[in-house]
Amino acid sequence: MESAPFSQGHFVSKAHTYEPNCDPNYVNEEVLHHLFRVKRLRSGDLVSITDGRGRVTLASVEGSSNASPRGKRTSQIPALVGTGDEYRVENQLPNVEVALAAIDSDKVDLAITKLTELGVASIYLFMAERSNSTHSLGEGRLRLDRLKKIAIEAVAQSRGCFLPDISFVDMNYLVSNDFSFLTFDGEAFDPFARKYVVGPEGGFAMSEIPLNVKRCSFAGNVLRSETAAIVTASLSLFHV
Repeated sequence: MESAPFSQGHFVSKAHTYEPNCDPNYVNEEVLHHLFRVKRLRSGDLVSITDGRGRVTLASVEGSSNASPRGKRTSQIPALVGTGDEYRVENQLPNVEVALAAIDSDKVDLAITKLTELGVASIYLFMAERSNSTHSLGEGRLRLDRLKKIAIEAVAQSRGCFLPDISFVDMNYLVSNDFSFLTFDGEAFDPFARKYVVGPEGGFAMSEIPLNVKRCSFAGNVLRSETAAIVTASLSLFHV
């Protein structure tokens, strides 16, 4: 197995996707449809497959529909066949964790997509007193399986090799695990805190968090929750 300096930005593949075992034989039908019908991969094209933990294998498209020299089309069933090439990508980003209060599901989707693209290690969702959401955690559009699928799609689109952990937590977990809360009255943002809590757009209720928790804030305009989560991750991940 090869290891770094093989990096996400230098894949020779035409497409990138996720499979938990890096096995092309188990790439699901929905992904295959996207590769063969939407991206229109052809025989010989390479696909990189990640397990979301830094491992990458390469597979080749075989048996896809192609035009013959006389213009006739063959009708073979396309498949992914492993090439035997396998790599290990080293994660060079710091371990950043972001907790986001449950808000409108479309905004949660956006936040998860962008946090995954950026390379956040863990994403937590929690219910705040002022959460403005039509769904409870674990229900409807805030089902955990659905949110993880959004992260998988973001990893594939961004050619990432590391899938964030996504889970539901409560306020006690955040308070007891040394998270830094974004508030209107916090100290200057600390990019080295690495663990952050972003509340709903109405902010935290006065009695919701203890007075002794870490608090930080941004200078400038008031940001929407999903924007604040993205900015928080960006500043912490790429601080020089």
